Amino acid sequence: MVCEPKTRMMVIGYGFQVIHINKIIEPAAAAGTKIFIVDRDGVDALNRAKTVVNAPGGIKHAIWQSIIGASRRNLIETSTKDMVKRTKVMHFFTSPLI
Repeated sequence: MVCEPKTRMMVIGYGFQVIHINKIIEPAAAAGTKIFIVDRDGVDALNRAKTVVNAPGGIKHAIWQSIIGASRRNLIETSTKDMVKRTKVMHFFTSPLI
């Protein structure tokens, strides 16, 4: 399902360190899935990533073009205290994909 056209994937609190999960995320990105990362490190969470054997440059290189947003706040803070981040997250779900 993550490789279907016009798919969005929100990655919450995942440090990209589990190779068998990365093997699902990489082809999804290659298929055009748009990714939003929620992690205390934002997109820098990719710096902790485990590399999938066949991916030149690792998962960071493989999915970078698919990332359309990130938040360093947890979802409770985002939904209750930070209207700017909340708007950013809601935009991820509601904006048309090209």
